[in-house]
Amino acid sequence: MADMSRRSDFHWCRGRSGKCDWGQLLPEGTKTWECRKCGGLNCGLEHHIAHPGLTCKEFVVGVWVDPEAMRFIRRTHKQCPGAGCKAWIEKAGQCHKMECKASLGGCGIYFCWECKVIFPAGVHEHLYSCEKRNGYCGGKGVPKPGQKDPKYKPNWDKDLEFVGTGKEYSGSKSLYHCCHSQADRI
Repeated sequence: MADMSRRSDFHWCRGRSGKCDWGQLLPEGTKTWECRKCGGLNCGLEHHIAHPGLTCKEFVVGVWVDPEAMRFIRRTHKQCPGAGCKAWIEKAGQCHKMECKASLGGCGIYFCWECKVIFPAGVHEHLYSCEKRNGYCGGKGVPKPGQKDPKYKPNWDKDLEFVGTGKEYSGSKSLYHCCHSQADRI
């Protein structure tokens, strides 16, 4: 499955629990698909759970009100740290440098998935305490921005319910992609 997950037509299941370890190859243009293992419904256009009645952009910026879906999102996504941005971001592979894509309803900033520090395109900055600071692309250490920094939303560094999916650094593409990935078709 690992080699197959690198294909552009491969989708990991985001179904019922967010922890399903199954994926499937989908024909181009598949809008919704059901996981053969857990029965979870998934979006075939982007890499997230199914969202009947909402466009992918509406889903990403949180137009839904279903409490069960919101609980799932809080456990498997992180909220963009940018001031005024409402995008929930799912990381399903590649490195830690993320772009909150404006074309999908995000604000266009770049930030570190681990410490959530915002940085300009092409520059890597991390909190001094970030485990990714001395990793793949290094980056200079910066002190933690204050809660009143105008670039950041209040409590930007808090994702209290996030537990992840276990696929954050796998080989598949993510909805808000790593800037180094070859994955332009998201």
